[in-house]
Amino acid sequence: MTSKKANPPSKLAEWILRRIYPDKGEFTSVGDFQEEYHEVYQSEGSFRARLWYWKQIIKSIPSFIRNKIHWSLIMIHNYLKVAFRNIKRHKGYSFINIAGLAIGMACTILISFYILDEVSYDKYHEKTDSIYRLVQILDPGQEDEYETIVQSALYAPLLLEEIPEVKNAARIYAPKIWGRSVLIDYKDKSFYTQELIFADASLFKMFSFPFAHGNPETVFLDPQSIVITENVAEKYFEGEDPMGKVITYDNQHQFKVTGVLKNIPRNSHFRFDFVVPMESYPMVMQERLEKWTNSAFPTYVELPKNYDITALQEKIPTLIKSHRGKSVDTEFWFQPLTRIHLHSHLSDELGTNSDIRYVYIFIVIALFVLSIACMNFINLSTARATHRAREVGIRKMVGANRAKLIKQFLFESIIICLIALAASLFLVWVFLPSFTKIFNVQIDFSFINPYSYMAILTIITLFTGFLSGIFPAFFLSSFNLTSVLKGHFLTGKRGKNMLRKWLVVAQFAISTILVICTGIIYDQLNYIQKSDLGFNKESVVVIPTRRDEEVISKAGVLKTTFEKDSGVLNVTASSQTPGIKMFGRYAQTEGDAKDKWKSVKSLWVDHDFIKTYELSLLAGRSFSKEFGTDAEKSFILNETAVKMFGFSSPENSIGKRIDLNYGRKIGTIIGVTRDFNFLSLHSKIEPIIMHINPDRFYYISARINNQNVQATLDYLERKWREILPQRPFDYFFLERDYSEQYHSDQSFGTLLSYFSFIAIFISCLGLFGLISYSVERRTKEIGIRKVLGASISKVFYLIAKEFMYAIGIAAVIAWPAAYFVMAKWLQSFAYRISIGLRAFIFSAVLALIVALLTVSYQAIKAATANPADSLRYE
Repeated sequence: MTSKKANPPSKLAEWILRRIYPDKGEFTSVGDFQEEYHEVYQSEGSFRARLWYWKQIIKSIPSFIRNKIHWSLIMIHNYLKVAFRNIKRHKGYSFINIAGLAIGMACTILISFYILDEVSYDKYHEKTDSIYRLVQILDPGQEDEYETIVQSALYAPLLLEEIPEVKNAARIYAPKIWGRSVLIDYKDKSFYTQELIFADASLFKMFSFPFAHGNPETVFLDPQSIVITENVAEKYFEGEDPMGKVITYDNQHQFKVTGVLKNIPRNSHFRFDFVVPMESYPMVMQERLEKWTNSAFPTYVELPKNYDITALQEKIPTLIKSHRGKSVDTEFWFQPLTRIHLHSHLSDELGTNSDIRYVYIFIVIALFVLSIACMNFINLSTARATHRAREVGIRKMVGANRAKLIKQFLFESIIICLIALAASLFLVWVFLPSFTKIFNVQIDFSFINPYSYMAILTIITLFTGFLSGIFPAFFLSSFNLTSVLKGHFLTGKRGKNMLRKWLVVAQFAISTILVICTGIIYDQLNYIQKSDLGFNKESVVVIPTRRDEEVISKAGVLKTTFEKDSGVLNVTASSQTPGIKMFGRYAQTEGDAKDKWKSVKSLWVDHDFIKTYELSLLAGRSFSKEFGTDAEKSFILNETAVKMFGFSSPENSIGKRIDLNYGRKIGTIIGVTRDFNFLSLHSKIEPIIMHINPDRFYYISARINNQNVQATLDYLERKWREILPQRPFDYFFLERDYSEQYHSDQSFGTLLSYFSFIAIFISCLGLFGLISYSVERRTKEIGIRKVLGASISKVFYLIAKEFMYAIGIAAVIAWPAAYFVMAKWLQSFAYRISIGLRAFIFSAVLALIVALLTVSYQAIKAATANPADSLRYE
């Protein structure tokens, strides 16, 4: 009887079986199974044979898993023993590796805290992905085009009524946008605040602001209601139940507390302490709610998820035209809520936003520092390969293949990274308070998901371990067994040495870039501090009137009273002080064509503004009470305004007439001042028209004597309380407030200086390890050279020269990279330094000195050692 040929088992079954019983030579378990399969096939048929084959696989799986776990644990135990044995045997090199990695990982963790906090803004709202803010572009395509978040109060109800996709719309009116504070009174407590907003009731439907007391559906049923936060309740109600209590607004309007919000999370792009219904706004300013031209209300809309907003943006101008009756030169776009904090720097923002560029900078710095630490690990691991060569040879001889060796060395690398992670967490715990203080960041860990963050830490550790260990693992596992046993295992030595040198170059190039950037930033900040701003900001105390009508009406009395003290040199009142954005207006010389209107900044001042701020007059005179027409019909311009109007010189402009704000004020130019930087040096000097308007005196500025400053401040406060007993007194020093405009630049400089030091320190750790190894490897050579007459200086030069060359190459690489980065950064300043050679030379010299100091100890130690000891060295 002829036996029929058996069909082979399924490929899947055969593949699984080969995983369970891998080939180990000519006779394999898989072959035995196949023989048995053929016998079953011949006797019982195809179905029974396949069923038997799968049964054998299923029966083998439990023992396979047990054996796999057992031998894996044995291997892991062996890897751990070898790893800790190497750490213990080479304590110095292990410390350098672990310290460098710990510092690099600590920096990365701290920076990750900052980044997670920054990207968490506004994401706690349930409808985050559906909320957009309406932005309008005024005069699009024109030279004076600008984007603003404030709209007409009529836009929100129009969008809600006419566009079905708009589920909700909410308007906000925030006095702080216009620099205004409001006066709040409760019983005997009286205080100013900028943290009050008027809002539609739909605000609580769109945004997830949780209530501690009150119902969001009913809190605004009464227009005379007000919602406060827990902070306000604790601070001003002092343990009382605030519900139902009455708060007085601006000494005129009373509101009953109908709700208490839990404190607004810090990671919100706008925050507030009081919310008043928009229905109450007419009590403050009725006409603003009824005009298409009065843009004062940030507007938010809720749209369906994943809605294409492009078509909606294009509809809005046509929609407005159909209701307004005429077209407007305005474009609109919808800004996603989650992009406001890091991507929005528009006019009239509700708060100070951050910048996505700083997030990117932090990420790059973290990668730089971590990369330097990983380079140290690679350098020291490959340099000390001789100490692991015989181990590799023996492992290969007893059957270890290259894949297993790579796993072993990667495992050791990850073990070292885990130890470094533990050390880095300790460093984070120690330095986190200093980090938040130095960089002026507040990290709220309630916004950081612990599971997500543990995942991030795990990724950082595995990434660092893999990055640090992958090259040493491949390098060490590549040793040829025969060469190792003969002692000739370092084939390709020159290539490996070159790699180490280039890694040293990369480390010091990164460090040099950070040092150069730090130097140029501090040069620019020093230039800012020493620049002639065109006015004197020192010793000026500014007292805000908070746009309080009663305070403004008493500005003249306050000024006269303040001037009586011997510590007060001059006093003035104005609509703004340096550092505060001025109001925009349109102006033209009288008789110009109607299309010749030019954009200017309007600054309302009193007669003593120029004297108090020590502005320089180039032509004409200052305002004077001796001229009765100055208060109504006189202007003083700055140089830029004179040039903008086309006058040939300051002298030529005197006596010319200006029409300001479409005929609202027409007057004569009586003086021209030298240009002064009213805002920071980030901004160009703008055309300014100064004129008198006592109704707009929002700030009182007093130049005081530097002698006995506190006594002068006490006098100012005492007189304020005598004249305005119901109004709180507060003040700020102009110099300090003006400098706040450069806070982000100063933080950036501080950031780079600290991380430059860290980068150099880690680089020097690695360099110290390499030079120690180099000296150890060349001990006999150094002894022979000394016997033959080599001096200490020649031995020192022999050891140090290769590393000095690397520092020089690093400088050559770093200079153009740093120049490009700093040239881009300086473009954000309208007035800036020229990049000179000083920072570049300083960085190279600093790197050279630090490297020499690092090399010196080991080099001098080797150069001064007894040659006899060197020649006996094994």
